[in-house]
Amino acid sequence: MTSLPDESASAALWRVSPNVKVSTSNVAENALVSETGSRTQPIIMERLESCVAALQDENVLKRAVQDAKEYAISRGVCMKSKSREPDSYTFVPFCLLPSPYPREAFQQVKSLQEDINLLIHRVAHDYSFLRDCLQRQVDNDELTVPHLLLKSRLQLTIETDEFTASIFNIYQKVWEAEFPQPLSLGLLRSDYMLDLKSGDTKELHKARPKQVEVNTIASSFGGITPPLCKLQKYALPSFALSLAL
Repeated sequence: MTSLPDESASAALWRVSPNVKVSTSNVAENALVSETGSRTQPIIMERLESCVAALQDENVLKRAVQDAKEYAISRGVCMKSKSREPDSYTFVPFCLLPSPYPREAFQQVKSLQEDINLLIHRVAHDYSFLRDCLQRQVDNDELTVPHLLLKSRLQLTIETDEFTASIFNIYQKVWEAEFPQPLSLGLLRSDYMLDLKSGDTKELHKARPKQVEVNTIASSFGGITPPLCKLQKYALPSFALSLAL
């Protein structure tokens, strides 16, 4: 845990200044993170391309997929099936092969995460801001440009999405009760994708991370990252190819 005092640069992200502690998870460190521009990066890409080529054989693919699914179930990479039967489970959707990720890009997004966590926390505790963005009757002249941009998006969401509307209704009731719980815990998942202009995987070191979304609810699968990494290490030899991860 890292304590961020109000006078820090991070605390200036939002005008509300509750005493909060933010931290980042290191589970993604187990992923395939390659040194930018290092000799290992071309080797990794070459071996992964060989794996993809091997999977063009339908028999090899079926065997690898079946082995991986059974491994996933046995190691807890699973969830309740849609049938909702008491003892019915299925594997969590996953990629059979890992995706190399430049270490520089990984460290960049990791270094930003505490600030993102703090920003989301403070937005969640700024009732006036959220209310103004979600209610049409507010005079637009009273809002700043960031308010207007967020308002235009959230209004459409809350009026067309019952789930979002119900969440905000709960939020209003909690606010009216003056937040009876003194402590709050946010488990956030910030998703990124690599933007590579050329599309050439040999130039992966030139890719730039782009934030796709921040999940404040669907964060539970963060805990399956370590066994998922082991799953991919297990899956590769199952079709007679070795890759030193």
